[in-house]
Amino acid sequence: MDLRSVFTKVYTIQPFFVQCTNLYYKKTLLDSPVAHFYSFTASQNNSQIMAVPDGCIDILFSCDPHHPEAAVCGTVTENTPVAIEPGITYFGVRFHPGILSLRFGIKDADLVNNQLLLSNLPGGRHLVEQITATDAFTRRIDLFADQFLSGIGDWMDSPSGRLLGVLLALILSRSGDVQVRELEEETGYSARYIDKVFHSHMGVSPKAYCKFIRFQTFLHRMNTQGGQTLVNFAVDAGYYDHSHMLRDFKAFTSLSPQQYKQTINLPVYSRKIIDLARMNTLSSPD
Repeated sequence: MDLRSVFTKVYTIQPFFVQCTNLYYKKTLLDSPVAHFYSFTASQNNSQIMAVPDGCIDILFSCDPHHPEAAVCGTVTENTPVAIEPGITYFGVRFHPGILSLRFGIKDADLVNNQLLLSNLPGGRHLVEQITATDAFTRRIDLFADQFLSGIGDWMDSPSGRLLGVLLALILSRSGDVQVRELEEETGYSARYIDKVFHSHMGVSPKAYCKFIRFQTFLHRMNTQGGQTLVNFAVDAGYYDHSHMLRDFKAFTSLSPQQYKQTINLPVYSRKIIDLARMNTLSSPD
């Protein structure tokens, strides 16, 4: 199973980032370790911003001309407030699992519910200066790809990495609707060893990661597909009943689905996102 092709079908979104801006720019590069790049300028009247679980790691650049900085942010396991300054433009890079260990020696596990300043990591200060010195979204993508992504090897090179790749491919292809016993049957490894590999590389259990992906699938469908009931979205995302979905949704957003729809304002939400055309190279035109 080709993990990269599976990654292209996975939606990892932070809807409250979109809520806090008038326009949210997004770009996906094919065959890339980056899930997508994004950029937004926080509105002066934004409400509290929350991050929700997505199983990814982001590098979020604050392009404040007076205090440029970037934070390496691990996945959260529940809704978590994020410090976003009104009027400041942000440039973000959302990674598929396992990439930072190749570049900085940092495992995803070390960043769960945690963050580090990029400027404190080797070469980080120079990257912050380069990215924040330009205003163009696509130019920032090019700079990041040239300085950060070039030369990155295959994170699945080790035996445990290859096993994790198989596990992720199965989980992602089923949108998180997978039982641990199915992972055992697919790989031939015990639940205990699978759990150990997952915690070592990603800092969460396979069950928790499946919950994140199932929630993200539900969130994406609710945000983008009209004309269906929440029950239909829940079933499509792999929840076994409505109360199961409600428990996860409340834990991950602090809102009920109805409160979320009112807070996000879904008809407006979709119009805010400027999704640039996907590309099949790491280079993008200005």
